[in-house]
Amino acid sequence: MRRNMIFLKKRISVRKWIKTFLLGLCIYIIFILGFNTLIDPFGKSELICENKYKPIVNERGYKYDYIFKEGNIKNYDSLILGSSRVMQLIPSHSQYTKGFYNFGVSVANNAEKLFILKEWLKNKPLKKVYLGIDYYNFLIDTRPGYVNYYKFYGFSKNYFSFSTFLITLKTISNSIKNKPEVFIEKDGALNYYSKNKEIEEGLFDFSTKKLVEDAIPNYNKFSNFEVQESVFETLKEIEKLSHEYKFELYVFTTPMYYEAFQLYQKNETIYKKFLYINEQLKNIFGRVYFFDGDINLTSNNINYYDSVHYRPILGDKIILRLNSESAFGKLLIKDN
Repeated sequence: MRRNMIFLKKRISVRKWIKTFLLGLCIYIIFILGFNTLIDPFGKSELICENKYKPIVNERGYKYDYIFKEGNIKNYDSLILGSSRVMQLIPSHSQYTKGFYNFGVSVANNAEKLFILKEWLKNKPLKKVYLGIDYYNFLIDTRPGYVNYYKFYGFSKNYFSFSTFLITLKTISNSIKNKPEVFIEKDGALNYYSKNKEIEEGLFDFSTKKLVEDAIPNYNKFSNFEVQESVFETLKEIEKLSHEYKFELYVFTTPMYYEAFQLYQKNETIYKKFLYINEQLKNIFGRVYFFDGDINLTSNNINYYDSVHYRPILGDKIILRLNSESAFGKLLIKDN
């Protein structure tokens, strides 16, 4: 009898523990889900915190969702493609880019640019496309033909997750401290809010020393540079689509800081390969704008955040050059 009582007590104790655990789990899930949903760290809701305070977690998925899943493609008829080095082409800054969406994503290779373009054309025609080309796109280390599709349409806003809760806390912290993150504008452009604030307050370091030091790691990646010829096939496909779907295609190289570009120019082996790439681009597209090495604008330190990311003032110049006969850069035209 005593044994049965002990067993019964243990059984009741286990049941209480299970009930307590399940109740605690439910409270945890409801709290985490509710808190994450309220702050919406991956979304566009600004009920509690403005979007500028939300860390960028997956810009590929963020932009893919915004354009294709949320239906905002209807608001745009033209497209900017490239890496983060095109994300200072701000559509709202110019009459020439009215109706543009900046689908630049960090370290984008040309296969990703082609993928984004095809996805767009499945849904809607295009009037114009600005295509930014970076020399690092031709490095084998960048896996030039690889597209991680999951990062685009597999992006999950898991608001049950504790890791999401940590991002939510970061968002709240940024909001309380009034320290916005780098954030994506509605037109896809990147807003370097904190750096712009430092510039306004005269605290940003525009020194040549800093900009050149920043260029060294990128330069070192080209130490054994071999041009990946397969990249040209991807670019040919983009050119072919421009004729098939009848949109205007503007191709340009993104401008490095002048002193940084000088590192490559002084290395004869690397620079010859850059010139070879330029020639191939000209032959593929017929017209290509080259902005590297323009001493008048790319040597002005205040035009750059770092050695490869220029500020909107230079982005505006690029847009103007693509649409007029301004003096910035060099236009190469294929001989007929």
